[in-house]
Amino acid sequence: MLAHSIIDKIFMRFPTLKPDIMEIISSVLIEERDHAKYVVDSIIEAEQNYIFTNDLQFKEGKSNNEPVQEGQPGQPPKAVNKQKEFVKEIRERVDHYFHIVLRGVRDTIPKQVGFFLVQRSQDKLQSDLWMRISTNRKISTLLGEPAAITERRKQLSNLITCLGASMKVIQRDPE
Repeated sequence: MLAHSIIDKIFMRFPTLKPDIMEIISSVLIEERDHAKYVVDSIIEAEQNYIFTNDLQFKEGKSNNEPVQEGQPGQPPKAVNKQKEFVKEIRERVDHYFHIVLRGVRDTIPKQVGFFLVQRSQDKLQSDLWMRISTNRKISTLLGEPAAITERRKQLSNLITCLGASMKVIQRDPE
């Protein structure tokens, strides 16, 4: 919608040119959107397929587990208790890792979209628009004067030439 409003203001004098310019802009935006989508998908795929973090808390294996006292009445045997602790520890570490990855993706994705979609679209749009306009005969024709105005200009030019010649004849021979 922003592109449409800008096109309407810039090409107000050339209404037949608006669809062609909008097509060029749309193709650049679609191309950059697809590239940004590829980058974002790659980041997400990397996060899903490779487990890695530099988070010190995670690496050191710190958890909020409190050690369970042995020999208290009503507690299950020692082996079952260790198994539950192990499962709880693994679950906490997976949750912790998930939150680390989620925080990183939340920070990274907007930056990538901003760069690969917004910034690259701005940079590429001007050069692509200029190149496509200058190489497209149809657009060059549409940027020119309408045929009726060109014909009228030619007629008026011929009339001026004829009047100039008549003026010379009158000045040479006043009678």
